[in-house]
Amino acid sequence: MTLSGTIIIKKDSKGVQKTVTPSMANSHNLIKALLHGGTATILACDEYNKCLNPKTTSFTVTPSHGLVTQVTEMIRTLNADVANDSGVLSPSVRGFLEMTPIPVLKYITNSLALGKAINPNEFSDIIAISLLNQYLSENIQLVQEALIREDTPMKPQMANQINQAQQLIAAKMAESYRKLANINVLINNMRADEQQLTSRLVNQASVGQETQ
Repeated sequence: MTLSGTIIIKKDSKGVQKTVTPSMANSHNLIKALLHGGTATILACDEYNKCLNPKTTSFTVTPSHGLVTQVTEMIRTLNADVANDSGVLSPSVRGFLEMTPIPVLKYITNSLALGKAINPNEFSDIIAISLLNQYLSENIQLVQEALIREDTPMKPQMANQINQAQQLIAAKMAESYRKLANINVLINNMRADEQQLTSRLVNQASVGQETQ
């Protein structure tokens, strides 16, 4: 509800009352808390069943429960599994690989083949933001579909909040993919250096055999 926004419809003696609560997905504090931990304002239900009178409240995410930290730990686990050539990935790791649009297993495998494990911190921000983007986009899509069906004077306000949220997410994704592009350059440079070294060693071995 905090991320997607909500439309509350009540019927009383005065007729049907509609209240639109916009998405808070455009809140920098909320995005920061979800990614890195921190305190943000969220919507909370007044009671469990109907939730017709939600209120704003403060919500704190500890750094260890932030999405970036969770992703960092998952990459460390995956790094160790591939390095040890265990051949078995836990259900949680497999689920992580299925969710993330970043080919992290390929990066880990290529880096280890070049003799260097990837730094989880180089990928954790990128993957965490991409996962959050995926989740927020799905929620925002639901709200947009609901708005199409609703005729309310608050519709423009809610649509504006959604547009702001999409712009914020798009900006974070663009920054993440710039970082990913830099990592791609580093990996490609490492691969080129490895190929040059291999070629040099092969040539030296050939020369040694010819002089014998």
